Amino acid sequence: MYLSISNKMEENPDVYADLIVKYVSALIELSEYMEEFRISKEEMNNKILLLDTTICRNLPNGPRSYTYKYAYFKGTNNSYIRMTNKEYTGRKNTWEKALSTFLHCRELEVIIETIEKNMEKHIHTPAGQPSIVQIKQLITEQIQYMKNLYNKHKTTSKVEASPYIHNCLHEDGTKLISRAELLIYECIKKCGLQAIYEYLLVNEKTKTSMRPDFYGYRYAKPFIIEFFGMMGNADYKEKAIKKLHTYKTCGFELGENLIAFCAEKNADINMKTIHTVLKNFCVYGSLPKKIIYIDQAG
Repeated sequence: MYLSISNKMEENPDVYADLIVKYVSALIELSEYMEEFRISKEEMNNKILLLDTTICRNLPNGPRSYTYKYAYFKGTNNSYIRMTNKEYTGRKNTWEKALSTFLHCRELEVIIETIEKNMEKHIHTPAGQPSIVQIKQLITEQIQYMKNLYNKHKTTSKVEASPYIHNCLHEDGTKLISRAELLIYECIKKCGLQAIYEYLLVNEKTKTSMRPDFYGYRYAKPFIIEFFGMMGNADYKEKAIKKLHTYKTCGFELGENLIAFCAEKNADINMKTIHTVLKNFCVYGSLPKKIIYIDQAG
């Protein structure tokens, strides 16, 4: 079973799937921003305004007006009070960061609202798929599952950690071992999925502990994504097959809740294949029943 490998992934244009991926990604990103950068209403209401201020000066050749921008904050009775340089310097970074986050969150909210309206009125939902309202509720629950995982991961990330050097750095700060894993991780995020790299997974039933390449939740169900980068090596391939059998004894199986990508030399990477697989998983919950080569053109 595990030796059956698919070399080609076919993809037809799917507007519904593309919109759902954008919708889910926006929901997740909005939650992450609001969690990381808590913006108090007081901070947002007590705005800093950069206003043009005209100052007149009497010069030897007559009066002259100069216009400068000065920082003000809103006082009582809709009045504006000019800030001193010290006051402005002390609040500038905090305010600008809060404003930037607020604007980005608003952009995400507009995306979410626009997709919701169009999905309800103009886009056909395939049979068997949840409604847009149900998807939002499912993603809300998924986000909570992932929060719990992240909190637990913080306390176990150094327990039995991988001995390999993590030289590939993602923009979110995640350190990965290989370039291929870095690209897969980026595609996971791009396709509206949430996963943790090298999460310590302990199976109480089999007393087995392992660190999957990527472990996360799609809605309320856990999943694993593995990458085997040297399948051209016979010994490595044998170990990979054994690892898949171990996952099966722990309840993770290809086609059910496990995706396995592979490459023979960990060199060329077909991102279209990865994107197609992960998008279909995010939207429809469908997973390949075979190991998927990603170093060959689709």
